[in-house]
Amino acid sequence: MGLEIRIPKSDRAKRAVEKRAPKLTRNMLNNVLTELYHLKMGSAIRYTRKNDNIRPFENGGETSLEFYSLKTDCSLFVYGAHSNKRPNNLILGRTYDHHNYDLVEVGVENFKSMKDFSYDKKLAPRVGSKPLFAFIGEGFESVEELKHLKEVLLELFRGELVEVGPSMDLVVRRHRLPDQGLTKQAMRKSIDHHKKKPKNVKSDFEG
Repeated sequence: MGLEIRIPKSDRAKRAVEKRAPKLTRNMLNNVLTELYHLKMGSAIRYTRKNDNIRPFENGGETSLEFYSLKTDCSLFVYGAHSNKRPNNLILGRTYDHHNYDLVEVGVENFKSMKDFSYDKKLAPRVGSKPLFAFIGEGFESVEELKHLKEVLLELFRGELVEVGPSMDLVVRRHRLPDQGLTKQAMRKSIDHHKKKPKNVKSDFEG
């Protein structure tokens, strides 16, 4: 028994096939938004219905966002969209008096879900957990776009911190650097004489 595979010939048929194909990009963007929502669970509201009228950077395109800001009394938002021009797009923004205050648009790359990491699930993020951000590079202090992104991210995930201790101030008094000769001995790697030599392995000038 054989199966006939029909290849679409017309543009209309090709578009229909593409529409039925798995939406990997859309699924990835949904996963990003879902996990961001879980990090803010308890203080976030999630909307999943598609709304093509939301275009925060265009005049009039911010109306729906401002409506939801007023409806939910929300001052921060994350909006996801995908297009050929701007794939895997996230827009992070703040509102003031339920009007758009500022916006940052970023593209998502190299996304790894929480499920892709191997760790003790007891350490999984919980409601109220505070994420750690590492802003590497001088650009986050000197480049206006990066400074703005840093500010919005920290504002988005800001939370109340509770001091649990121990707490102390350490004042440097005296110190002694290690002797250079002793440092070399400490850094020397020991040779494993019991390591078995590989058998039936040949090498040439190419390795």
